[in-house]
Amino acid sequence: ANRTYTETPTETEQPLSSLRFLILALLSVLTGAAVISCEQPLPIQKDIVRDLKISNTQYTLLLAAYTIPNIFFPVIGGWIFDTLGRGLCLILFSSAVLTGQFLISIGGSANDYNTILFGRIINALGGENLNVTIAGYLYYWYRGKNLGMPMSITSVCGLLASAICYIATPILYNVRHTLALPLWVGFAFCSFAVIAGLIAGAITIYGENHGLVNFQERRERTDICSICESGNYKPVFWLLILLSFFFFGTIFSAMGIGTGFIQEKYGFTNVSAGFLLSIPQIAVLVFFPLFGKVVDKWGRLSIHLIVAAVLLFSSMVYFAFTPNCKQCYWVLPGSFLFGLSYSIFGPTLWASPSVLVKKVAIGSAYGFIGAIRNLGVSIITITTGVILDKSKGYIPTMLFLASIACLGLISSIILTTYDCLHGELLHDAFRQILPEKREIGSPS
Repeated sequence: ANRTYTETPTETEQPLSSLRFLILALLSVLTGAAVISCEQPLPIQKDIVRDLKISNTQYTLLLAAYTIPNIFFPVIGGWIFDTLGRGLCLILFSSAVLTGQFLISIGGSANDYNTILFGRIINALGGENLNVTIAGYLYYWYRGKNLGMPMSITSVCGLLASAICYIATPILYNVRHTLALPLWVGFAFCSFAVIAGLIAGAITIYGENHGLVNFQERRERTDICSICESGNYKPVFWLLILLSFFFFGTIFSAMGIGTGFIQEKYGFTNVSAGFLLSIPQIAVLVFFPLFGKVVDKWGRLSIHLIVAAVLLFSSMVYFAFTPNCKQCYWVLPGSFLFGLSYSIFGPTLWASPSVLVKKVAIGSAYGFIGAIRNLGVSIITITTGVILDKSKGYIPTMLFLASIACLGLISSIILTTYDCLHGELLHDAFRQILPEKREIGSPS
């Protein structure tokens, strides 16, 4: 059977330096900035629709303005990282996030839909590419068995920023009942993140010069065609990408209409709905690091993917069929299942390329994941908005999302079956690293 190993035990188990932890902290700040800038429209869905005098379809177009460009941008960003890397990517992409947030804030102050839409597109140039760059940097700073935990920490910090965004944005909006205040607060945080990006870039250059991190493998091949060669990726990697299409499409579409759904079905105010919508993020804050550690120690990534898909499908069915009520808490069990599903899927997904992809293409691999994820989010989010406008209710919309989650479950079963029949790369990941150095496709 084939195995995928890219590091020696001495590389994967080396002690982590203080600089690595500092890099992790700075990258976590950048992750939070990208998340806040991306998700600020979500907690105030109904307020945006009312203040800008737009339809639900136009509102979902604001969300899609971020995800549609990122069908292509992450692949390009991954290639830029694989060829240039270092601090340039962090500075370039964090600056794009800041510029986009600035335009969004101006548009929010003037209640100008088109300016906000344009700002979302500029924001998209940086947001997902920044996530790809962060994932690539973590790959080179933390090798092999150490990878799952730092990936989990940055993701948890992003989710913490998301939870704060869901709670604080409606509160800030209600201070003056205007979009300007929460959007400018988001801009202030993005400004702080750009400074973090500058520091992280400088530390990375220092770390490479002093042997703490090595990007030499990345620079040995620089043309995009060589990085995109199919031999750099195991076939199961493409099945993993298909699963991410359905999984993230369901997750982000449900979050996009979440405040309106909670307000209409469960009878809460916008502030209470924002708080309740933060429950999945809070669940992820608790469980994401735990499952990151499980990924590092236990492996069996394919099993995690199936469990996550089952939980997501269950939560969508739950939301579709629970009865309407006035300020009751039927929403809580479904929200917990929803958050738990991502707690399992997230660390599993982000750790998987390290065992499925050659080092020369690691940035591009994360770029492909981001691109297909955003393709799914774009298509499913826009379709969700159209269904919501035409049906004038949330039950058909939730049934549609449940069907997409079901497709994700089927994809996870196909992926696991293929993995079992072709070397168990995901099933045996991180559990049986041998003393000799291995590369993708080398015999066991």
